[in-house]
Amino acid sequence: MERRLVTLKCELTSTGVRLEVFIMMKYFEATTSDKGILKQEILRQVVYQRAEELMVFKEAVPLQNMDTLEFKMTLPKVTRFTPEQVAEGALANFQMMEWFETSGTMKKEQVRILVTDEAKARMQADIQTQKSIEAAARGLAWSKDTDICTVLKAGYGDTHAAPYTWANAASQDIVNDLATAIESILTNTYLTESDLTNMKLFYPMGLWGHLQKPLGTSTPNQTMVGYVNDKYAVQFIGTRQLSTEALLIINSPETCFHATYTGASIPTSEEQRLPGVGNQYILTQYYKTFVMPEAENGTTNRRIYKITAVNS
Repeated sequence: MERRLVTLKCELTSTGVRLEVFIMMKYFEATTSDKGILKQEILRQVVYQRAEELMVFKEAVPLQNMDTLEFKMTLPKVTRFTPEQVAEGALANFQMMEWFETSGTMKKEQVRILVTDEAKARMQADIQTQKSIEAAARGLAWSKDTDICTVLKAGYGDTHAAPYTWANAASQDIVNDLATAIESILTNTYLTESDLTNMKLFYPMGLWGHLQKPLGTSTPNQTMVGYVNDKYAVQFIGTRQLSTEALLIINSPETCFHATYTGASIPTSEEQRLPGVGNQYILTQYYKTFVMPEAENGTTNRRIYKITAVNS
């Protein structure tokens, strides 16, 4: 069998994925490089890395890899023991830690990339592959962002409606909305002031221009985003996943996490020849976003706060 030397060079850039295919023969047909790396595995890694780069809600939750499709956790029912004042020679009562269990199952998503025989004949296989990778990465990033956003919107611990939409509100009104949200999180959770450095505010992307307006003629270089970030250390993140509400989130393992399957039992990248058509690459990913419940049979977390009616 003829051996063809192939070198694949993959580079992630801020504007996209550059997949440069250098082949000593003319065609995009080799199955391994000179180092024995499978092409489908390279494609999988590039798509996954690019998708994570494009994800907006990766800033909201920790991303974790898991080797199983199901996960079960044992969580404490209390987060603090209360000490007792005792007399000399006496002992405090025992305080037993009580636990509850919670679990979840990952969902499966898949994308197929096709490199046609005609693209090979026209010497355009590398272009077709590059564009397919970028499209697959964008789709996976959107799907994972949707999953995280949907779970967070359902898992909020407290909420209030903004009295004015943020496009029409005065600067002080927006600050008041955020102050109310922060007050709720600090009052109802065991957080310190230092934990607030992980606060992220996700808002509808269409409001970006309004939030970048100067606060006033006396401070033409100070915007709402800059002011709140300076005073509260809140990072503003616009997203197309939200339309009328905003989410204030403490990015912490105690709030929520997004798990991705990375085990070896299931092939997550495969190559297959389609007779008369070309080569297809099947990329599969299992993932799940999970809110850490604060009580047995609970589904919410008070480190997640929702502000409704911020946009019309």
